[in-house]
Amino acid sequence: MKKKTKPANLAGAQPALLDSLRDLLMICETSGKLVYVNNTACRALGYARQELLAKNIKQIVAPQYSALLAGRIRRLRKEGELLTTTAYRKRRGGTLTAEARYNVSAIGGRPCVICLARPMPGERNVSAELGEVRERYRRLVEGLEGEYFFYQHGADGVFT
Repeated sequence: MKKKTKPANLAGAQPALLDSLRDLLMICETSGKLVYVNNTACRALGYARQELLAKNIKQIVAPQYSALLAGRIRRLRKEGELLTTTAYRKRRGGTLTAEARYNVSAIGGRPCVICLARPMPGERNVSAELGEVRERYRRLVEGLEGEYFFYQHGADGVFT
């Protein structure tokens, strides 16, 4: 007889900080049932929070990626973390393509999967964001004119 599971209790684990992230944050049980989504995910996908929480992650992954879910779940269980490109279905049609990081974790002692997804270029006002970054680096380089400096960046290309 299969044991009936209750959704993970995230009461008190939903600080306003999570809702203010620019990235989509979704947490689901190992069965795929969504138990938390932040405001950014709701806005980006066009759903009310309760609509998303009534869904399984398989229902919001775009069709071209849903066939990959089983293999990705196996890799995630084996590796504990997965970086991948995926697309999510928007409520009013179309998709949102994103770079997503999936991690296996636990909430209240129950295993869960945390997904942090960042929309890919073309999905947001990328030109404005790139303009801000370009200006920041221009000021940095001009301020260091005639000086030597060292830099490093992570595998994701972000300077640290």
